[in-house]
Amino acid sequence: MLDEVPGAFPPWLDSNAVRYIHWLLWLAIVPAFYALNRLVAAFLPVTIEFDTAAMQRWATLPPEVAPLHDASSSLLGSSVSASDGGAGAASTLPRHTPPRTARSRQSQTSTSGQTTQTSQIADDSDQARPPVQSYKENRTSVQDLVHVHSARTWHRRRLEQFVQIATSSALLLLVAPLAIVAFPLWVVLTLSRRRQYCHIRRPVVSESKMIDARNGLEFTLLTANLCLMPECIARVNNLRDTWIRTPAIAAAIVSSQKQTTPHQQQQEDSAHIAEEFPHLDFVCIQEAFDRQACHTLASSLSEVFPHVLFDAGAYGWSSNKLLLNSGLLFASRYEIIAAEFRRYTAATDVDVLASKGLLMVQVRLQPKIVGFVFSTHLQAVDRTPTHAVRQAQMSDIQSWCVEFRERLTLPNERVAFQVLAGDLNFDGLSHADAPDRQHPLLRDDYDDPCRTDSQIYPEPEHQGTNPASEKPWTVGTALLKQLLWHPFVATPGGLARALRSVSSHVPGESANPDRYYTENAVSSDGSTHRGRRRIDYVLFHRATSTSPDFTTRVDSLQFVTRLARLTDHVPIAVRFRCVPSSS
Repeated sequence: MLDEVPGAFPPWLDSNAVRYIHWLLWLAIVPAFYALNRLVAAFLPVTIEFDTAAMQRWATLPPEVAPLHDASSSLLGSSVSASDGGAGAASTLPRHTPPRTARSRQSQTSTSGQTTQTSQIADDSDQARPPVQSYKENRTSVQDLVHVHSARTWHRRRLEQFVQIATSSALLLLVAPLAIVAFPLWVVLTLSRRRQYCHIRRPVVSESKMIDARNGLEFTLLTANLCLMPECIARVNNLRDTWIRTPAIAAAIVSSQKQTTPHQQQQEDSAHIAEEFPHLDFVCIQEAFDRQACHTLASSLSEVFPHVLFDAGAYGWSSNKLLLNSGLLFASRYEIIAAEFRRYTAATDVDVLASKGLLMVQVRLQPKIVGFVFSTHLQAVDRTPTHAVRQAQMSDIQSWCVEFRERLTLPNERVAFQVLAGDLNFDGLSHADAPDRQHPLLRDDYDDPCRTDSQIYPEPEHQGTNPASEKPWTVGTALLKQLLWHPFVATPGGLARALRSVSSHVPGESANPDRYYTENAVSSDGSTHRGRRRIDYVLFHRATSTSPDFTTRVDSLQFVTRLARLTDHVPIAVRFRCVPSSS
């Protein structure tokens, strides 16, 4: 059942009929919006052909993160095996093929039935190359894959662009008259609207965990930035087909929850990098900006999460130019007893087009036990003015969280936890982000499990580090846009191996930049922490974590690669335990 908060419209407009009319007006606008969106996106092609120079350099290195066979199948539509060097696919190269190396030209003349001859050619040409003998066949396959994919993309891109422009223009001309009539009416109702979010309540019994006297209450929370933006904006981040990615993302999350139980999770969550989602209790989503995608995702998640808040935001010319909502979505297995969205007044650059803010939620864990989850997405773009904006937004978070909790917590209720999750758009290592890290919100109020000075997730081997820094097993969560479609990270397994190569790298050793697929962090001395820019966080309130009622401890933290090539961020899942202090 889809509900809006009471008082969504002024009293003289607040009726079911008005809500349905408002929704129908939006449905009348959607086709025109979609057509215009696709028309603009046609001129912003996605770079699905990976960096050829980088691939050639990778060909001389051990393929630590190379699910090559799967990547070849998905990118070329046919299997390019390591044994035949991709010769079968190479034989179909069109006339516009880029210049090839001697080895690839010889490989091209081979057929799929001449495996022995191809292998001998590869062996001969390898004598003039550095001695990485165990990876000869993979090098041949990678080079052929680069050339075949680049050549096919050269033709496919132009054909797709022509078809997309033609179909989008025709659809826009067809639906424009209806949209022109509906849009002014929709704007009038939207500007008079006072609601903050939509709420899906499924008619099922919400979960309520019994308190174990020794182990306490256990929960798992996921935060994920999904980049579900209008198509023309998503392509700036080198992603495409938002309405196709949305059901794929939803299916990945929902299917994992139907297959995973809390008991299985405890056995499988020892590693810090996981290919599958654990059993989740709470989900915090950022960048669910596209309204249709947001509704699709919320509807799918409600199959396993009885309570879903979505489409949070304040629509208006001054708040978001009537364009994008906050992008925040929250799903819970537990009853949501109170929720509120508050918009940031500070914003700059492209963020003025979105209604970014803080989504505050109170959940019922037991009849007299509650928890608080706060989800946010701070100012984007890494430039000097944005640091001041982010710090103003964090100051708002400080005051709003305190006010929300004090107003809603009853005298006879106990608070088990208070968690802040989301994309904060700064990392824990870069010198340029130091002012953001030193804000009292992180310095005094909240504990970051990924920091060496964390009290909620202590690791004796890392404690005492001066100054406090990222734990060595942490990895970056912002993927490099130009390598999102790289075949080595095209699958959850490949991305997991890529992240493990980051976490296993010893600081101070030489590092090849092509091995890393997440953004770098840069220290004050100019040294680079390759692949370590972690901008997604799950933070625990220090006072609540050590309150007279409960003591909170993190049991595991995982970087999940299940959404490889579906988003440009790496989701984070945290399992934590709230133990009654009396025990």
